[in-house]
Amino acid sequence: PFHRLLSIWLDDQDVQFIHAALAIAENQGMLFVGSGGSGKSTSSVASFLEGFDFLSDDFVALAQTETGQMIGHSLYATCLIANDHISRFPALAEIAHKPNHDIEHKSVAYLSDHPGGRFARETPISAVILPRVVDQPRTTYRPARSMEAMLALAPSSIIILPGAAPRSLDKLGDLVTTVPAFWLELGHDVGEIGPTVRRISREVAGNA
Repeated sequence: PFHRLLSIWLDDQDVQFIHAALAIAENQGMLFVGSGGSGKSTSSVASFLEGFDFLSDDFVALAQTETGQMIGHSLYATCLIANDHISRFPALAEIAHKPNHDIEHKSVAYLSDHPGGRFARETPISAVILPRVVDQPRTTYRPARSMEAMLALAPSSIIILPGAAPRSLDKLGDLVTTVPAFWLELGHDVGEIGPTVRRISREVAGNA
């Protein structure tokens, strides 16, 4: 229940508590959004193992500056990995803690225990990434519309807020209309995810 209390406190600071993952690739803040099972954790873990700066896997604190820039803040240096997916990330197997109860289907990995891991506390958000698992060999990406990004981000973020104010939707709307969005279509090889995120970040930097 702690995240609900935290979201209330953050709301008092005019900081939005959102359901997302966040990493920095090529100096660009990549915000991964989507419902459970969409591939957020897989994408953020793959980015971490690619050597990108890690901020959060499941929850991110979103703030807006006076100039309108969106800043993402790290909350937890951990990631949640489905038990049947741990084998896809051998580097994390030794630091993953199995769930305490049979009804839980995800393990927690404390990424600070991974040698060589890189972390950051905050970053301007440069792009919204919409991962989704597809039945294809390669991992690819393509542009997404701002409304698609809003539909991927808002429902799962608003539902975790104990009394989301109208300004919560306004802030999310500002985010998806001020930064580009991309579909990240996750293929069979998780090793392709990090390099693909790198290509997105370079495209974003080139268009800035």
